[in-house]
Amino acid sequence: MALAVLWLPISGLAAINLRTDRSFSLPSIEVRSTPQSVYSGDLTLDLINNNDSAGWILTGEVDTGHLIGSSSGERIPATLAFKSITWVKGGNGNAAGITISPNGSTIEADPGFGLGQYTIVFEIRYDVPAYPRADSYQGVSTFIIQ
Repeated sequence: MALAVLWLPISGLAAINLRTDRSFSLPSIEVRSTPQSVYSGDLTLDLINNNDSAGWILTGEVDTGHLIGSSSGERIPATLAFKSITWVKGGNGNAAGITISPNGSTIEADPGFGLGQYTIVFEIRYDVPAYPRADSYQGVSTFIIQ
């Protein structure tokens, strides 16, 4: 399984940059008679904010909400969730004023916070149905900072 990554800065927020690997290999799935949830394990994203103190919101998703089989077209539901954010350097010297939503769908920095460089940990969960088709499944994750 593979997952490509796309990040889109909203115009006017060019002072905030996101950086991660262009693609990730996800754990293989087993053919089982019962549904299963598979987790990618920890994946990382760097956020660098040099001078925007107005606050920001980061969202991430697996496009179409699915991994798609390359030859079969079978769709396996997939979601992206943020797990943690850690200050690395610069800015306020910590991650105060930055919160992750309870379901992990967004990270928000309040005005006056979120300056500096941070490492964000996220994971992909895919919910595999019983007896999935043998295939190479792929998806694209998109991150948007606004």
